Amino acid sequence: MRLSARSTLAQSLGDLRRTWPQLVLMDLLVRVLAVVVLTPIVGLLLKLFLASTETGVVTDGAIVGFLFRPAGIAALLIVGAVSLGLLFAETGGLMVIGFGSVEDRRVTWLDALKYAFGRVAQLVHLAGFAVVRLLLIVLPFLVAVGAVYWFLLRTYDINYYLVHKPPEFKVALVAAVLLLTAMAILIVRKIAGWLLALPMVLFDGTRGKKALRASDEATATHRRQLFLWLCGWIVAVVLLSALVTFLVGLVGDVLIPRGSSNVTLLLVGLSAVIVLSGTANFAVAVFTTVLFPLLVVRLYRTLAGPGELTPAIAERGSLGEKPSWHIPGKGVLLGAAAMLALIVVGANLVMDNRDWEDHAQIIAHRGGAAVAPENSLAAFQRGIADGADWL
Repeated sequence: MRLSARSTLAQSLGDLRRTWPQLVLMDLLVRVLAVVVLTPIVGLLLKLFLASTETGVVTDGAIVGFLFRPAGIAALLIVGAVSLGLLFAETGGLMVIGFGSVEDRRVTWLDALKYAFGRVAQLVHLAGFAVVRLLLIVLPFLVAVGAVYWFLLRTYDINYYLVHKPPEFKVALVAAVLLLTAMAILIVRKIAGWLLALPMVLFDGTRGKKALRASDEATATHRRQLFLWLCGWIVAVVLLSALVTFLVGLVGDVLIPRGSSNVTLLLVGLSAVIVLSGTANFAVAVFTTVLFPLLVVRLYRTLAGPGELTPAIAERGSLGEKPSWHIPGKGVLLGAAAMLALIVVGANLVMDNRDWEDHAQIIAHRGGAAVAPENSLAAFQRGIADGADWL
């Protein structure tokens, strides 16, 4: 069976055109849910991390050491599985809407959310197996990079190597780049083989480990092509983001006058650029996040489908050619908006009651390193002379 990138992309863009209001709303809601769920989990793991130290203060070396202890490995697995599970839930919901478009069924964001979260256990199960497999790929390379550091760069502080760039630093840099590049290629190749695992869970009822294996088998004859497509997609997303950043920079040069002493004009221009940059980058993120699951659904239908929605959502022929603006679940959305408003008001009230007296302290990072060798006695003396509170 021959795969056509142009045909698959054209079909996916057609699905996006017909269903984009539901897709965007689904993406936004799951993004918010991810923040609500992941923030307390990461916060608790951070507390666990700090509690394992003697002083409650950590350095780069302590972070690496924690991640290689049993508690750190468990933390990585938990955060990785939950993060990937939420990503699968988001992507799964988008796939359900896209699958409906393929079958000309009108699937709303609420239908897709219920369908995806009705299979959240299977999605987390799939995410857990995927995280473990990826860690098994990553670990040898990280050990190798650690060995390079241990044998070549542990004599001096890393800042010495960054400033002076001795020969051993260049050798270590080349070795690390080669190792990480090989690791990235293996990861992308593995993900290319797993592309159909998520739709198999959603539309075939296949469970985690079996879905990974089944996807690997279904994509075996097209692995190289899918790998190149995936690399092309990553490059396209990076280039699109860079283009948006470049264009926003050009607009910023026009809106923010150089050398002006008018503070109001500067603030207005800066605010406009910040809003424009945030909106443009968010639009790119949503567009790429929404389009990719539609591409995967089309690939699934071509290589492994057809699959089915169980239970069926809407009737065939109910979608139509124009995107529907009918948004179900308005009560849920209004309730969420009301809660958000209460949080904002409460935060403002708390901030109004705080003591905002300036207690800032000045820290001379590595001493007065701008005019003396960093971390030297001369730098420390200069930092003290400059009035720093801390070195």
